[in-house]
Amino acid sequence: MMRRCLDLARQGEGYTSPNPMVGSVLALGDQILTEGFHPRYRHIHAEAMALTKAADLPDEILSRATLYVSLEPCFHYGFNPPCVNRIMESPVQNIVISCIDPNPQVAGKSIARLRDAGRNVTLGVLQEEGEELIRAFRTRMVKNRPYVILKWAESTDGFMGQAEKNVRISNDFSQVLTHRWRHEIDAFLVGGKTVIVDDPKLNNRLYWGRSPHRVVYSTREQLPLQRALWNTDCPTIVFTPRIQKSLPDHIHQFELPESKNTHIDFILENLMQFPINSLLVEGGPQTLRAFIAQKKWDEARIIRSNSKILSHGLQAPQPEGSLRERFLLGDNEVITLDSNLVW
Repeated sequence: MMRRCLDLARQGEGYTSPNPMVGSVLALGDQILTEGFHPRYRHIHAEAMALTKAADLPDEILSRATLYVSLEPCFHYGFNPPCVNRIMESPVQNIVISCIDPNPQVAGKSIARLRDAGRNVTLGVLQEEGEELIRAFRTRMVKNRPYVILKWAESTDGFMGQAEKNVRISNDFSQVLTHRWRHEIDAFLVGGKTVIVDDPKLNNRLYWGRSPHRVVYSTREQLPLQRALWNTDCPTIVFTPRIQKSLPDHIHQFELPESKNTHIDFILENLMQFPINSLLVEGGPQTLRAFIAQKKWDEARIIRSNSKILSHGLQAPQPEGSLRERFLLGDNEVITLDSNLVW
């Protein structure tokens, strides 16, 4: 049943942030009675959805049923009342939870309240999978920063491209995958040179769903005004050495500190204002190396061509990390590394 909760939770991927994804199943033995998931930020929570669907079931059934949920029910008031209250108001006596909510406003309080009221609470079922599902949310709650993902495409011989030349490395399948990632995360970041040279739209066009916040990190004081990313189709955040008054008013601007060694920390700290759970860094070699050199990354996603050889050009980064996953998409190989850094 908990596996089903995790699958249900993923139906909200890309829509629930800054809340976590959560799934819930109400079952009697092996029979599923109702299901729920958190579909979107500010919408109904998973447990409340499952219990609402069970409103017509007799108390005799509900008292013998078990409520499974992928994350500890919330304890605090927000756009929704506390889910722990909704459970307490129901006849359900048995609750199975994958993992504790890392939000300090919750953090075991709901479990304690349920147990104090005599409810049977089981904790830790598929705990690793449950914590992995909310890794970005957990990072923001515990470390007060976004979960940082580096992403780039490289040729067979390890080049990202060639100077002042548009070289396509990702195939059509990988480009759709990249836009899916954009839907799933909260923000993605590029460097100022990418904005100047490529004039990218920086949105999700190839996959259904939303476009995330766009973030530009530039050590140049002035960025060109005639660029596609200054439109209003998704929020845009700019970090430069000086506030550029000529940019449109809807652009969120931040003035970087003088020391370049503090830029990454400054960016991550200020992204908490929005708030941002996850950040996908899609910049060029210079931007990527800035994050790697300062050891400010959690995960790297590399799209490597098995057919494109450049022989020379912009060298791709070579970060040290442990392999999480690799798979083929046509003539591209998609590799995911975990940084193993503690920061």
